[in-house]
Amino acid sequence: MESVIQQDYPKLEVLVVDDGSTDHTKEVVASVKSDRVRYVYQQNSGGPSGPRNTGVQQARGKYVAFLDSDDIMLPGKIQRAVDLLDREPHLGLVFANFVKFDESTGQHAGAFLDTYEYFKSAPKRLVGESQYVIQAAAAYDALIVENYIGTSGVVAPKAVLADVGPFDLRLRGPEDYDLWLRIAYAYDIGFIDMIGHRYRVRPDGITGLGDAKLVPHSIQVMQKQLDRPLPSSTRRNVRKKLAMQFFALGYCHQMAEEMKAARQHYLLSLKEANYWLSWKGLFMTFLGGGAIRRLKQLRGD
Repeated sequence: MESVIQQDYPKLEVLVVDDGSTDHTKEVVASVKSDRVRYVYQQNSGGPSGPRNTGVQQARGKYVAFLDSDDIMLPGKIQRAVDLLDREPHLGLVFANFVKFDESTGQHAGAFLDTYEYFKSAPKRLVGESQYVIQAAAAYDALIVENYIGTSGVVAPKAVLADVGPFDLRLRGPEDYDLWLRIAYAYDIGFIDMIGHRYRVRPDGITGLGDAKLVPHSIQVMQKQLDRPLPSSTRRNVRKKLAMQFFALGYCHQMAEEMKAARQHYLLSLKEANYWLSWKGLFMTFLGGGAIRRLKQLRGD
């Protein structure tokens, strides 16, 4: 919270949405002596979409910036994002790069976007110092391949969020990815080549839930895309992504020796695309649980 209050943007409202927490969030917020801060309490909604939607609804400003509770915003991020949005009012959102750090050791990995080759190769138009505009079609195509947008890096016009609709409460894990896809499908987006925040990595975070819990939600996000009118190349990429996701779910069932469920998901994967790992997995399901146990022994699982 302090990292947001200390931003140099003058017209700043800081909304802290307490999603039914059992810690001392209310007392911590009350101890902060700043007229920029407003506390909003709601019953626990079971995921991040609910409090984010509440924050958007309650926000009084023209633009909305997101910051998850365990992330740290770096100086100048808000001002630079607002400058770009004011100069390019057609943008659906602006986002910045970020770094991850381990909560227990404090060690940093490299910048998040360092390994995102598809995003790096996407065409961008330079419009300011380290500020770029990515046309909607290119932004959307790149997002289908890889989610290159971190939630705490985003600043978006409130009017755009009202236009495309809120975070989907049914999703857990890729609810932010789903929203970025909706925005990029309809709007150009902006990118600021700076480290805008630090992302805290925790073992109990949503990303630590594992494929078996997260992948079904990712599948829903990709299936939504097939309801849109898409160019054939983009549609192929969506189906390739679905093939990999169904494979991942099939593999989870295979490792749990649930061969029937594994086989069903490998077949669903192959229905979307000719993915060789799904052929391999399908073959393994006919070998039975004994083969899986021997494989686990060889791997030391």
